[in-house]
Amino acid sequence: MDYGDTFAGRYLGYETQLLTVTFMPSLAYKVNDALSVSVGVPMIYGELDLTAAIPPLLGPANASRDGKAEIENGDDFEVALTVSALWQINDQFRLGAGWIGETN
Repeated sequence: MDYGDTFAGRYLGYETQLLTVTFMPSLAYKVNDALSVSVGVPMIYGELDLTAAIPPLLGPANASRDGKAEIENGDDFEVALTVSALWQINDQFRLGAGWIGETN
């Protein structure tokens, strides 16, 4: 996103670049003809570049001059756990449930 430095919401951010990549190896097991279970380990990488305006200081000399705050190369890597199950009730209906754990 790039709204430009005169955007009305510039104090929240006017230029943003966000990249996320997720890799999730998982294992599944068929308990019987009706029930399957699985576990997975999602690994998530994110990278952020953000530019936001800072409101000017009070006073007539600075009234029209915004400051600028930048986050460059802000990155993070997280690992979580997922558990899920699939129950085939009949040939036309399946019911699934899943849980995703918190990341640190």
